[in-house]
Amino acid sequence: MYAINLPWEQSNDVLQWAIDNRVHLRITVRFGRDWIEVPSQFIGGKPLKELVIQQFYCPWTEKMLIGQLLPCSFRKGNSKLLFVSAVVDMRERQNDNSEEVEKVYVLSWPEGLQQMQRRLFYRASIPEDMDLKVRVWESVPVIDKAPEEEPIVTGKLTNISVGGAEMEVDSSQQLMLNHSYLLQLELPAPESPLLVIAQTRRIEAVPGTSAFRFGMQFLSLDNTQAGQGTMVKLARFANYIRSLQYREKNIINQQ
Repeated sequence: MYAINLPWEQSNDVLQWAIDNRVHLRITVRFGRDWIEVPSQFIGGKPLKELVIQQFYCPWTEKMLIGQLLPCSFRKGNSKLLFVSAVVDMRERQNDNSEEVEKVYVLSWPEGLQQMQRRLFYRASIPEDMDLKVRVWESVPVIDKAPEEEPIVTGKLTNISVGGAEMEVDSSQQLMLNHSYLLQLELPAPESPLLVIAQTRRIEAVPGTSAFRFGMQFLSLDNTQAGQGTMVKLARFANYIRSLQYREKNIINQQ
């Protein structure tokens, strides 16, 4: 596991996205000899000047000291972003959803973001003789089972990795870019289909046809035990496909 520094402009764009979407974040604070994580949320801010976050509970104090450094983390899709900031103020503001007054912390605008790199996601192309379907529904808050209603899109799986998949669908069945959906990925028997939440990250036309290919990024699989189990199955399937392709390549080279 390692972290990479994001470019300055990209860091600022991601922070603005977090503010606009009131993204949840985790604050790491010292408690005795240990470190604990406490939840908070982006509430507002001024680009390049300050971040405004929800007041968070600490077991030993009601407020942070001015100047205290806080390691923070949040997620954007499958990416975990890190930054360190300092407390510059504590204010009261009116809650956007009510007339109640809430206390907030004001942090200095971070010098940049780091993105955690957990693993390499190998992408494997699906062989032509494997006709594997991808069924798509509107995103749901909890994955339990496939919805009973008909999917809004049914496509063909063209490649796959632990981090995402690509599918090909008819042009009359387009999906929206940067929109989240529930996907059911068909795998070869005897494997059962997999359910994942994914976001459309790329749309491109298939040359010479009326079809389109959609690049889908899986979301938050490593946040739950069930999601981690799905990641294992995806990795196993992708490695199986890669082994088939490697074996076929060796056979061709030997001929």
